[in-house]
Amino acid sequence: MFIYWFPLNLYLKLRGAIEDQLTTQHQSIPRQIELKIVTNEVCYEDEFMASLISSRTFCAIGENGSGPCKGDSGGGLYMKDNSKWFIKGIVSSSLFTDEGMCDVESYSVFTDVTKFTDWIDGEIEDEIGIEAEDGMDDIGKTDGSTMKCEFVLESGWRYHCYPKNLLIQHPNVKIKTMVGTHLGRRNNNDVREFSGINQQTSFLPLGISELFPNLRRYCYLSGRLESIQRSDFGGFELLEIIDIGFNKISNIPVDTFYDLPKLIEINVRNSRVTSLDVDLFINNPKLEKIILENNDIEILDGRLFRKNINLKEILMKNNELKSIDLELFTPLKKLTAIDFLDNVCISQHFPKSMNLTTLEERIKRNCSYE
Repeated sequence: MFIYWFPLNLYLKLRGAIEDQLTTQHQSIPRQIELKIVTNEVCYEDEFMASLISSRTFCAIGENGSGPCKGDSGGGLYMKDNSKWFIKGIVSSSLFTDEGMCDVESYSVFTDVTKFTDWIDGEIEDEIGIEAEDGMDDIGKTDGSTMKCEFVLESGWRYHCYPKNLLIQHPNVKIKTMVGTHLGRRNNNDVREFSGINQQTSFLPLGISELFPNLRRYCYLSGRLESIQRSDFGGFELLEIIDIGFNKISNIPVDTFYDLPKLIEINVRNSRVTSLDVDLFINNPKLEKIILENNDIEILDGRLFRKNINLKEILMKNNELKSIDLELFTPLKKLTAIDFLDNVCISQHFPKSMNLTTLEERIKRNCSYE
């Protein structure tokens, strides 16, 4: 059940499916009542009611013989401030008449949710944030999360941030603060690779491009990643490589890579991708390598690579390819390798030395596109 708050007075509206006192049957049509919040001092005037309330509760009363009754306990009392909703209370207790009926002429008791905000914040952090570690206490909030990085330098120039204990179970969790010690005199602007390995997250964090504006490679491997979206890669003007294999991604939205004009390589191997939209790579003119091995893709539309004239490698072994449009290869004059091993209609690897005509003949014979 829900309560609406109107700032000009203290009347609230409660609605929800309730139990009819007379028939003891649940009503299928939600009902709505008005309640008014009063101070606890008013409730203390009733001796029995005083035994039910505390500093963590408040009282409210309905008008015209209405109020919470059996079956309503645990229902939320919500207040609306402009366009935002806030939970104010939870139905806790009501009085009964001598006849065992709900005493709707008396006050009802509600748990005051605002007295439990610290506990709620802690629970939310555990569920959607990053595991607390080394004293970090501003973690997991969608309006400003903190991430711990371990910085590593490889090959003398590949400067990584390896996120630690990342745990994100909901979309659109934004990272605003980074905790970690840089090597030497380096800072966030020197980070070239973000390498999330074996992180137990279902969604990618937002805000990484703001922390590391010069990132070249975004890697998120061997996790529980279920979904990706355009905002995950927003702001990466210099990003060249995306490697998000060994996850549980089944769908790649058509606009996912729209904001990555310098992208050279996309790797989504060992996932659950079933199809590729014809406009998926339309804004990636520099794309040279696509790795989609070990997925469930069935069809390759001829328009898929029409804007990717620099494409050199298509690696798609162990998919479910049943149909391939020959127009797919028309704009691809720089191809050096195509791997279609272990597919339904074809099982061939075509290295640079193989004539493209031979490839097209086999596809025409076995993978007709309709």
